[in-house]
Amino acid sequence: IKPEQYIKRVQITPTIDGKISFEGILNKSATNQQKIEIRIFEPSGNEILSDRKITEVKENIFYLNEEISNPQLWSFDQPNLYRAEIKFGESTIIETFGFRTIQAKNNKLFLNGKPFYLIAALDQDFYPESIYTTPSEAYLRDEMLKAKKLGLNMLRCHIKVPDPLYLKVADEVGLLV
Repeated sequence: IKPEQYIKRVQITPTIDGKISFEGILNKSATNQQKIEIRIFEPSGNEILSDRKITEVKENIFYLNEEISNPQLWSFDQPNLYRAEIKFGESTIIETFGFRTIQAKNNKLFLNGKPFYLIAALDQDFYPESIYTTPSEAYLRDEMLKAKKLGLNMLRCHIKVPDPLYLKVADEVGLLV
């Protein structure tokens, strides 16, 4: 059961220079007594930003821009992910995000400004026991770690949009999708 007022969605947009923008949608506007609080944790779990309170909400949408110094960048070998906890009344959303850029220029791909060669495989996203339903997070993690051991840095999904759990695990193990 959801509380009377809750967070419907949050979009987090980080840049590799440490800037983070938050845009969130609430089911109802906050009153002066209800605050939206944001806390950010670095990949090691240490809290780096706390007590960021948003008191102004316009038409059920809130915005916040923050900055941290020396962000740990996400990469294939070190998939550093930060965690944000956004609280509104009794509603809490936890989202993870990584600081990274992917660019294509001069016929090359770049991750965080460094060139890389894309080594990918097609993933049919078909599971013998459950057909198209993801079996479990552990199953996905095992499959993706095997893909990394083969030297892959990307899995290309076939025909359908992957389950959000698929994207979460890929982010955690250091694979592009």
